[in-house]
Amino acid sequence: MKAIETEYNGILFRSRLEARWAILFDALKIEWIYEPECFLLSNNQKYTPDFYIPVFDLYVEVKPTLFWQNIDYHSNRYNIFEKNLLILSDYYPSFRVNLLY
Repeated sequence: MKAIETEYNGILFRSRLEARWAILFDALKIEWIYEPECFLLSNNQKYTPDFYIPVFDLYVEVKPTLFWQNIDYHSNRYNIFEKNLLILSDYYPSFRVNLLY
């Protein structure tokens, strides 16, 4: 399924799922930054996490399903990302905190 770009609070998100998480973070009064920066990983891949939560010094990646775990491209880059990373997977709003790197 192709992601549907969605605007919320003046920001164009790459998907409705990301916009929904922004709405939830706002409802919980959690400050967030969308796609804060692009990192060059040790394997020369580029990676831009979906969110940064400054109060926790935490990067957040949201995925619509758990199928990302079967794709080496995703699991490899998350394993070598050198910051605190939380991956939220499964269907919103019933999600799982899948991995914390």
